[in-house]
Amino acid sequence: VLGAVSTVVLVALLGVKAITTNQYLATGDFDSVTPHPADSLADFVGVNVHELWTTNQYEQIYKPRLRESHIRYIRGDMLNMQIAIVNKLGELSNPTDSAPPIKYLGISSFRSQHPGSALNDCFGALIKTMVKGGTLPCGPSQGQTLKKPVKFAGVEGPNEVDHCVSNDPVCQPKLPPNPTWWQDAEANNPNWIADTENTVRNIWNKLKSDSVTANIPIVAPTFIHMNKYQTQPYPPYGDLYGRLLNLRQYFDYGNVHVYCGKYPLNTNCLNTNQSYNKMAEFSGKPMLVTETGFHTNPNLNWHVSETVQEKYGMRELLDFYDMGVRQAYVYQLIDEVTSPGIGILRLDGSPKPFFNSIKGLNLLLDDRGPTFSPKTFNYRFGGDVSLVKATFLQKRDGTVFIALRNSTASSSDATASKSITVNFPRTSSGMLYDPTSQTPTRTFNSETTFNLAVPDRVVFLKVVT
Repeated sequence: VLGAVSTVVLVALLGVKAITTNQYLATGDFDSVTPHPADSLADFVGVNVHELWTTNQYEQIYKPRLRESHIRYIRGDMLNMQIAIVNKLGELSNPTDSAPPIKYLGISSFRSQHPGSALNDCFGALIKTMVKGGTLPCGPSQGQTLKKPVKFAGVEGPNEVDHCVSNDPVCQPKLPPNPTWWQDAEANNPNWIADTENTVRNIWNKLKSDSVTANIPIVAPTFIHMNKYQTQPYPPYGDLYGRLLNLRQYFDYGNVHVYCGKYPLNTNCLNTNQSYNKMAEFSGKPMLVTETGFHTNPNLNWHVSETVQEKYGMRELLDFYDMGVRQAYVYQLIDEVTSPGIGILRLDGSPKPFFNSIKGLNLLLDDRGPTFSPKTFNYRFGGDVSLVKATFLQKRDGTVFIALRNSTASSSDATASKSITVNFPRTSSGMLYDPTSQTPTRTFNSETTFNLAVPDRVVFLKVVT
């Protein structure tokens, strides 16, 4: 049961339905809620690490920053599983300190013109060995022995299979001016539909048929133009949407990339930008958002400042969580030389505010342990609650955390706040936390009413009753 009063309900018994993000707090009598387990939010956030395989900064930046952040999931490709790469994944999966194990979501291929190894006999055997440990049976490092086994978060179908990325030297020359969506797809690979179908089926059949890998979740491929398959059909493809529906039986999770440019997550973005709602309808399965984020490169007209990247990024993660998305992966860990501004770390490895907030969320809510059932929590809101959202979380010791944010569109670095009250039926104590610094900014002692200003970014109110 989703326990936040801001919850944008989308979960039906058989899958995820179209959603909006416009439900906010309301004032009135005391209400009760069953919070989420606090650790489930710390277990929700992942990050993309595509540059991890080509960088020489693994020891200097990647490993220490991932450990510092307590991020539990990373996403990258499965195209070139050399022993050095596999051993990095094994090391991250098996920490020697208090940081949590990091699990890997491996992408089978980047667009179907690069099918990788997902269609050959090596693919299943390679993943099986990565899970169990031992000697790699095939691939570029055949015969070499893993230092440690790898923990998988899942294996993902082809990435953005119907799209020619702007810096691709192979497909870009094939594109006419102002291409249609099918010209975009065919420039990438004329056989993209069949290759995608075969890849997804092959991943499922290879992994699910072996007891060692059968429990690894299979994640759907991503499509850039899914929302156009029915509204702008291409006759030679026939009922493309209907044809692709047959793939549902070969994945456990739906999958989409959501980028809202320089605007906060809203219903319009979810309906138009790579169409979260259409992908949720298509998959009929619980959803992952495997890429999302905000760009800080000032040379791009859709950029935001580092301050706004943190505001919108954290708000977006909480909104996805409230929507029932199973996990969201921020794009990406570190700025790229070829794409400066895309990361939550700068090129030199120094943290942007968004990195610090994710770290603060993870450290504040970390409550790993056996499954438990949170207890009912009673509260009442007052004051100016327009555009304010709240997500309720609870630790095993009964401590409640309320993730609060003013969801106004605020492209300025200046803070826009709402003055609200939070009332409790009996005296309570609490602290208001800024996740970027992991330090309390307000303290409340034995009070029945907390008066506070909710900024246009996520803050956490800790409540002990």
